[in-house]
Amino acid sequence: LNYGIMGAIGGQLGYRFCGKYRLEGQYFYNNNPYKSLELGNVTIFAPSTSPDFRMEGSTDSGLVMLNGFYDFLPTDFRSNIVPYLGVGIGYAYFSNNLTIYYNDVNLYAAHVKEATTSPAGQGIVGMSYFLDDFASFSLDVRYLTSSAKSKFLDSRLQVYSLNLSFNGAFNLA
Repeated sequence: LNYGIMGAIGGQLGYRFCGKYRLEGQYFYNNNPYKSLELGNVTIFAPSTSPDFRMEGSTDSGLVMLNGFYDFLPTDFRSNIVPYLGVGIGYAYFSNNLTIYYNDVNLYAAHVKEATTSPAGQGIVGMSYFLDDFASFSLDVRYLTSSAKSKFLDSRLQVYSLNLSFNGAFNLA
């Protein structure tokens, strides 16, 4: 099973305390449409203009995470660059939906719809560039995996993501 490229959307809300520690609540949704299915010497494409076999489907995932971060604050206070490490725990929902058509007729024997929910964890490595004491841009790499396997694909959910973030502070005092 080969995937096409779609996209993801997410958001976060966090709190910094004691200078170098942060907590973050994160939501993330990802959609990956199927591109092709290889069965031996036969390849079925999606979408396809083929009059014979074609397929439709995607893997969708939704994640809710609580992340903890440690910022390696520089000893030189003139430096704006701060590396960080983070770990997260949470919950993942992922579903697979596949339908194969022959001559535009839905082959119900070749229709699969499956959803799985599972605890999940992630590791985070990144770097922030502080514009001032209250705003920063961050770039990080995250690896997320679930504990349960999909019965359809016989694999765990695994998401590698590269994230560009802007963080700003609210003055709630």
